[in-house]
Amino acid sequence: MRKQHENMHALVVQQLGARIGSGRLTGAIDLVAVANEFQVSRLLVREGLRTLAAKGLVQARPRLGTYVTPVERWSLLDEQVIQWRAAGPRRFAQMKDALELRQRLEPLGARLNARHPRPDVVEDLRAAVRGLELAIEEHDRPSMVVADTRFHVLLFTGGENEMLAQLGGTVHACLCVPDLQHLASFSTESVRRHLALVNLVAAGDERGAEEAAADLVAVAARLFISAARRIQETSRASLAS
Repeated sequence: MRKQHENMHALVVQQLGARIGSGRLTGAIDLVAVANEFQVSRLLVREGLRTLAAKGLVQARPRLGTYVTPVERWSLLDEQVIQWRAAGPRRFAQMKDALELRQRLEPLGARLNARHPRPDVVEDLRAAVRGLELAIEEHDRPSMVVADTRFHVLLFTGGENEMLAQLGGTVHACLCVPDLQHLASFSTESVRRHLALVNLVAAGDERGAEEAAADLVAVAARLFISAARRIQETSRASLAS
């Protein structure tokens, strides 16, 4: 019974969160209508709304009910919020924001990893590069994204900076959104760049690792933003025709 309650709670949170993040649900939330739709109690709906309130997506107003809040109040670094917004009208703006954040912080992560290179982290980075190389050889795009995501998350979590490591989940979520998975482009040159960064980290070359990471993210940013611009232009042309 408890498991069923937890599953339904997760379903309500996921469905309402996705609707809010995509812009399909705005204004007041009809608690009774939600309870009827999912065939759950109003108590469970309230629990779900409290979870969304903790993420900043909704706010309860005394005697007025619960309302969707403006996006600036949302926990924009939350993994679920990132995934929910990935289907919304501002998904490309979110992608740009995430890339700008990575351009500043990922080089720092690489420098910190090189400052005190941990053998286990270096081996995990090498394993991620091997996984990327194998996926490219097999033309396995999903596995390319998995390996690349693992590599970049490690740059945030491997440097023994607890605050930076907290952003590992955020980076993971940003790299796993559908648009980025679709736009991702990998080649043997990608493998070379990733491997060069690992070697600099292993050698304890802080400056070299920082510069290599900055270069790696800059290349990704140019590719993603260019591709996103083409998609937006194609979409506008389609609407105009």
